[in-house]
Amino acid sequence: PCTQAEKIEDRFFGLVREERNFDAAEGACQALGGHLASIHSNSEENAINKYLKHNGNPKDVLIGGTDRSSEGNWQWSDGTAFDYENWKDGEPNGKPGDGDALMTVKKGGSGNRVWRDRSTDAAAAFLCAFDSC
Repeated sequence: PCTQAEKIEDRFFGLVREERNFDAAEGACQALGGHLASIHSNSEENAINKYLKHNGNPKDVLIGGTDRSSEGNWQWSDGTAFDYENWKDGEPNGKPGDGDALMTVKKGGSGNRVWRDRSTDAAAAFLCAFDSC
């Protein structure tokens, strides 16, 4: 899993361009020995965004946040604390059927990214995180 992964802070991140929904993406990351990525700081997110820009910069990228178990109570699929967020204005919006998975999406032409809640059925490229490679 680490052939194209990049070390950012204390973890390794790898982009998978094959589009999958939240559960399939999390399962694929687990099969590779990790989880969908959790993001814990602005500096970590900036480094991830730079990595994504250098690897095709897909419009939508699934990461490991979900509020499936309790609406509005966001958790990371890897069990770490949900201690940082970068929501797009108006998100998460809690619309029925629109909000149990977390995607980082391009914000306008700047190439910067913000977070949106999306359906767990929505397929997108995804970002895995690994503790070691």
